[in-house]
Amino acid sequence: MLAPRTIFTARRLGLAAAAVAALIQFLLLARLIGPGLVSSYPGIEYDGFDWVLEGLYLRALVQGVAGPPLLCLRSPVFVLVTALDACLGSSGLVVVGVLCLAQGVSLAMLVSIWRRLGLSGAGQAALFVLAAVSPYVFFQSIILADPVAIAAMLVSTRLLLEWFLTDDERWFRAGAAAGLLAGLTQLYGILPFLTGACLSWVHDRLAGRSGWSRVFCTTVVIGLGGLLLALWHGAIPHEHVPVQFPLLRLSLDMAGFYANVWAWYFGSLGPVFLVLATAALRWRCRVFSPASRFLAAATGLLVGLLFFYQCEEARFSWYYFPLVLCLVACGLVWLKRVGWGWAGRAALAVSLVLVVAQALVLTPGDFWQPQVRELQWDPQESWAAQLVSARPVDRLDLAGQCGAAGVYCEKARLPADIEPDEQRLLRDSIRLRLLPGNQ
Repeated sequence: MLAPRTIFTARRLGLAAAAVAALIQFLLLARLIGPGLVSSYPGIEYDGFDWVLEGLYLRALVQGVAGPPLLCLRSPVFVLVTALDACLGSSGLVVVGVLCLAQGVSLAMLVSIWRRLGLSGAGQAALFVLAAVSPYVFFQSIILADPVAIAAMLVSTRLLLEWFLTDDERWFRAGAAAGLLAGLTQLYGILPFLTGACLSWVHDRLAGRSGWSRVFCTTVVIGLGGLLLALWHGAIPHEHVPVQFPLLRLSLDMAGFYANVWAWYFGSLGPVFLVLATAALRWRCRVFSPASRFLAAATGLLVGLLFFYQCEEARFSWYYFPLVLCLVACGLVWLKRVGWGWAGRAALAVSLVLVVAQALVLTPGDFWQPQVRELQWDPQESWAAQLVSARPVDRLDLAGQCGAAGVYCEKARLPADIEPDEQRLLRDSIRLRLLPGNQ
């Protein structure tokens, strides 16, 4: 067993590494903001326009000058972030800073989970590199609420994991609070908590004890989440809200798409999966700990729901990628226990080489809808090269129409190649930026 001083040092190293990764990301993204996110930031599309617009709208609503209802009202947490940015001058630094902070929190939670599962320091370091330079970093430069939702989801997962390991009720309640925050950012964020809550009931039955306190806590979280969303929807004028359930369908139509997505985004983990599968055939593990069952169930729920979600966007698999890394950690610990630790280490080393290649020299062409047949050796189009070479843009031609890239005017020109809904978002953003105090 590691000495307390060693554990404390490892914890500090993990936090320091997560902080450094978040700081590097912030420095890379902050230089791309230019005069503002909507007008100048290259990594922003429809969803990003909407998040920023809703922050501007919330600020204007408080001032009593919001105007017509929003086209679509999103979940509150990230809207509050963009609203804070709007209140502080719409520089974009608040939004980018929160996204980078969320990435740092996610990495810190992952390291904490791996350490709690008993993974060696070298194994933690290797998985940290995999998490920090995975091709999913491409999406971390896009203005989305997902990094915040994933961070809160991982905090909830870490706290629930501690409950499964210690049965201390305080961890469950804290995990419930973090799960609620995740769900109020993006709905999928609460799913690991709900999974853990269901398994806690089974855990209690097997232990021969009452679990009504956890049932009550889960009911309160669900009820409070529904109430807060109802109040949010009632307070903000809007035409509709995002509805995901109609896109869920029991069908194999997405199999071809995900074959390409998983090959690209999870391909670097292939050597580890191969070793784990080979070892499992030789040593059949029939007894799983409550912690590993929780991680597997939460991952399986997200994988299943998103596989049947009829929308071809690779970023959806990003939601459960951190949980997959936690399962990999469980597998590596098991390999060491059965005497195959050497094979796990060798496979992890190969995985590191592959993920670095994905970061520096390989590209699938389209990171949103990758195709294995389009995989190329092209260092100039890798996600790392794209991030480093990106520069601010003048999306609305403010310099030409309004005199300077950071000055809004009624002559601001919308891009010609965007959809009608996107045009409305940009027009509303321009209208709100022209209000007194928003320039």
